Amino acid sequence: MKKILYIILFVPLTIFAQVQNPCYSINNFITQQNIINPPISYQLSGGWNMVGYTGTAENSGIVNQINSALSNDSSIESTFQIIKNVSGQFWSSNFAQLLSFTQGEGYMMYVISETATSLSFNSPINIPEIIGCTDCEAINFNQWANLDDGSCNYDSDGDGVLDFDEVVGCQEANACNFDALATDTGECITVEAYFNCDGTPQIGASFEGGILFYLDETGQRGLVVANEYIGEFEWGCSEVLVQGSNLSIIGSGLQNTLDIVSHCPENPIAASEALEFEVEGYADWFLPSKDELHEIYNAFGCYDSINIGSLDGFTWSSTEVNTIAATVFNCSNGLNIGFGKNAPFKTRPIRAFGAWTMGCMDTTACNYNNEANMADGSCEYAEQGYDCEGNITEYVVGMQAEGGIVFYVDETGQHGMVAALEDITEGFNIGINNGGGGEGFQWGCYNITISGADGEAIGTGYQNTLDIVAHNCETQNGGITAVQSTLNYSFEGFTDWYLPSKEELQEMYNTIGNGGLQGNIGGFDLSRYWSSTEISNTSAVTVGFNDGNAYDTNGYFLRRVRAVRAF
Repeated sequence: MKKILYIILFVPLTIFAQVQNPCYSINNFITQQNIINPPISYQLSGGWNMVGYTGTAENSGIVNQINSALSNDSSIESTFQIIKNVSGQFWSSNFAQLLSFTQGEGYMMYVISETATSLSFNSPINIPEIIGCTDCEAINFNQWANLDDGSCNYDSDGDGVLDFDEVVGCQEANACNFDALATDTGECITVEAYFNCDGTPQIGASFEGGILFYLDETGQRGLVVANEYIGEFEWGCSEVLVQGSNLSIIGSGLQNTLDIVSHCPENPIAASEALEFEVEGYADWFLPSKDELHEIYNAFGCYDSINIGSLDGFTWSSTEVNTIAATVFNCSNGLNIGFGKNAPFKTRPIRAFGAWTMGCMDTTACNYNNEANMADGSCEYAEQGYDCEGNITEYVVGMQAEGGIVFYVDETGQHGMVAALEDITEGFNIGINNGGGGEGFQWGCYNITISGADGEAIGTGYQNTLDIVAHNCETQNGGITAVQSTLNYSFEGFTDWYLPSKEELQEMYNTIGNGGLQGNIGGFDLSRYWSSTEISNTSAVTVGFNDGNAYDTNGYFLRRVRAVRAF
């Protein structure tokens, strides 16, 4: 029976589906079969009727059979008095032997005449219930289903993803709202190049008047470099040691720059040009330190035509090497090198932004701040040879100590000589009988040979002075002699001053005078000074502090005097 039903039902469906559209289904076939095989209808009359049952055999009660088979008439039961089958079983309103109809059998039905009606049976074909999706618009449409179970799925846009699985979102990987799970394109949110989606900048961003090249670990502070070079300038301060400008770490460029400008009045120089630079309302630019400059290279490299932050050629940093050289970055090898300060190299200012902690970052300074990350030029240093508490740590040429300024220290480092801080002027003679005019003191002892006052070396000045004093010499004009002026001198409680020898005087010129590396820090006049070294009974040695040379000078000429003492 099942095989016959399959042949009757499904084979015709397959044939029909081949010639119909893809939406053709079992329901379409059933509709067609109902048209071809309509339900059988009997017109009943009053009294007894013989009826052959052609409907589907169902194992159900007779009442249900009547209700379902006889045109769904709610009053149909009242139509019948009695129903009998060929076996003699019967059904009546108060007794039932007949429980179901059997397909193909005949039945005797006694009908109340005045309520005679038409009797219709269902199709003789038994269609089984097959559940599934019956909507041919769905991707899981089942042409064999005749009962929809609500399982239909759809792919409206044809992308292979079911509608209920579709996720609308941004599919651009570089967008702020990129959704890796998105299946359908939605609105994308983008930001300016080199910026994060929260508005914070990245390395390379145009920001704060320049190009961001350094951002610290907090993301709250950083450094930007100017968009272009501002010219080629000398570093400046040649042959001058700029204390505090040797810092190299990130955050030290500002202090270096301020120190350079304060020590070097000549212009233009790279540091001053950087400080004077202004763009987009920002006027707080400075010359980068060695590490800051190298950080620019790390970020953008050299000779990069695409990235305007890249370096080019030789570029000055603010980090000093020594009195004659400073650090420059060399693009040809990517290294920082020391180069002469008077070379004209390219200058690229930088500036800082954000929450920097300003302070002194030089560990050798008295006010070093270990919490500072941006040097601000506030460093304070102990005087040369002293610690921050004012204690002498070592004797250094040029430091002020022992009542004067040190110009000589012996090999032990514990002994040496100091020159008075200024020339002796008390008892000055001013006159014309002095070898060309001027002011100062006569050496004295004219036409007197002084035994023992001929010492020239360092360390002989004191003995020379004693020898001269022992002869009780006088001057031609009655004034005090050069030696006596030093013996009369007193400063800060020190009274053991004397007139220096020839080489002691020349050592002063070479260290704290114009011949010294630090320049004329002793404040000497550019004229000749008396030594205690005698040449003859009429002359002694003077040293010119304009050239450092020794001269044979007549004893009655007026020359300047600078007292010295040993320690």
